[in-house]
Amino acid sequence: MKYLYAIALFGILLTGCEPEIEIAGKTTYTQQPTPAELFRANASAFVTGDTAYVVFGRNERLYNQLWQYDLTSATWKQKNDFPGKARVGAISITVADRVFAGLGYSGTTELELYSDTTYLRDFWEYHPATDRWSKRADYPGYGTNKPSVVTINEELYVFHGFTQKGSNREVWKYSPSSDTWSRMKDFPKRHRYCTVAVSNGQRVFAGTGFNTLNNNEWWEYIVANDSWQQRKSMPDTGRCNAISFVVNNRIFVATGRYYDGNLTGGHVKNDILEYLPETDSWKKHSDLTASPRENAISFVVGNQVFIGFGEDNATIFNDLWSFTPEMY
Repeated sequence: MKYLYAIALFGILLTGCEPEIEIAGKTTYTQQPTPAELFRANASAFVTGDTAYVVFGRNERLYNQLWQYDLTSATWKQKNDFPGKARVGAISITVADRVFAGLGYSGTTELELYSDTTYLRDFWEYHPATDRWSKRADYPGYGTNKPSVVTINEELYVFHGFTQKGSNREVWKYSPSSDTWSRMKDFPKRHRYCTVAVSNGQRVFAGTGFNTLNNNEWWEYIVANDSWQQRKSMPDTGRCNAISFVVNNRIFVATGRYYDGNLTGGHVKNDILEYLPETDSWKKHSDLTASPRENAISFVVGNQVFIGFGEDNATIFNDLWSFTPEMY
């Protein structure tokens, strides 16, 4: 099953009815150019300045390729490959003016789900000015496949994730200035993976995910005292393999899959939801003008959001869409 390596291990879940939600307004989406060879799912993306990058992912095989997208010229260029193994379910993120990437899963067969060597802990820094990679301290945690990552106060935090031992509740902080990892307090509720995490620069939020049940919980991570507070759940029946992003300090969650067991697969999504921290509430924007999908990528440049690639039950996509969220 291509859309989620480990998901066939779990049982059948009951389909729920998704609740009504306030509509925020109509959004206009514009398709961007993409190279024919770039179609892939379960990749990762980051931004430096006005330039975006896509790394990792898979279609017929796994990749360690790095692609650069220049928004000014709307052109793509392949850069130096990530020096570690090709992989999926990895992370990449910009911390201040530095870029870090790593972790993930390198297995391609069901048997490799149970091999410790396919769950990758290597961690690297990318230098855009010289197009070079430097090795950093390995990730000491266990949830290396499909964790979520966020940056705040010039440090990054890694939540949850999956290994052959299952999903977990771990939280780790990486400090670029000292190249060190620190174990934080565990997430207080049920372990999970395929979650999202996002920060608007002042506050950190995380949610969604899967572990025998779809999850629609939404939590705030309080960096100052290393604690969690539950917030208003997402207005759906849960999802995994979604994306999240921040634009103009506004917080969004989009796409993903509601999993309904290994007989039906559930359904993939093309919705875009906005979380409002000041009122602890959610709004719905108009759906993405593209096929529903999971394992997509997103990145933000200025006030413009980009969503693309990913997959549904039958297709790995090679499209990229941009939009500016409507005001309300």
